[in-house]
Amino acid sequence: MKTIGLFLAVVLCFEVYAQDNTKQPNQANPEPPSYIQKKASLVRPDISWTYTWYNGFTNIYVSNRYKFSHDSIKLGDKHYFELLSSKSKDSNDFNSDNRFFREKDNAVYEVIDGEESLIFDFNLEVGDSIVLQTWEPNVYSKLRVTETDSMTLPNGEKRKVMQLQCEGSHPESKTWIEGIGTLMDPIFTILPCGIADINVWLNCFYENDTLIYQNPFRSNCWETSGTEELNQNGIKLFPNPAYDALTIQLKGIPEIREMSIIVINTDGRVLSRNKLISEVSTLDTTQLLPGIYYITVNKNNQIVFSSTFVKIE
Repeated sequence: MKTIGLFLAVVLCFEVYAQDNTKQPNQANPEPPSYIQKKASLVRPDISWTYTWYNGFTNIYVSNRYKFSHDSIKLGDKHYFELLSSKSKDSNDFNSDNRFFREKDNAVYEVIDGEESLIFDFNLEVGDSIVLQTWEPNVYSKLRVTETDSMTLPNGEKRKVMQLQCEGSHPESKTWIEGIGTLMDPIFTILPCGIADINVWLNCFYENDTLIYQNPFRSNCWETSGTEELNQNGIKLFPNPAYDALTIQLKGIPEIREMSIIVINTDGRVLSRNKLISEVSTLDTTQLLPGIYYITVNKNNQIVFSSTFVKIE
């Protein structure tokens, strides 16, 4: 009896020990919420990147910095990170772009007109096709994956590289890099197939303020023309993309009443020219067709600011 009792005591102690050990990993590493992203994901608060827009009509380069908000925002039953932008190379003066993104299972989504739209799917392989909502309402682009490869970042991490080609009458191609995005489209805005010469490109991509990728076709992470660089910190455009109105704010800029604001389409045609009368002005964009537009602020026939905005219906 003593032997049986001792055996049962040993078994009981083993079971308690085993149960405790199965609980410990869960307590030390609780399952993260679904919106917490893995390291290689594109939508997370520890990354930032720079884009440059080139206005071929004014010969001016404009660079912007982008990152996501530190905290997620719950919209409906899902968590999203807000896109923030800055026109300064070094300062932390970031402003909201009123755009919200999330990533799940290596696919990236954006809230567009109150609905969630797929904008990247890095799970695709050669031969797979994807249909994406573009910036234009009810206009979609169908792309097919023609090639996949991998690249190695300076930190030794490998990322998937995908080549996609527009199907139909516009055969231009697009490059996607897992965890980095696209080399040409402006800040994940899906350009309709057929608009290839957009003059906007990704320069550099950072993780925790450390450069991990530089576009091989760009020699600098930040490119601006002289006049623009001196004045851009005091001029802001929002919201961008714009729906029915675009606000331009000039803070601390002297002699505002000597300035005018000009809107130009991608064909180089001047669509509007208005005198500035205060530090905050609003442009009616309801008559503009969906697309990309250049905007300049001129003083004595000299451009002091140039940027690009997207009109969405």
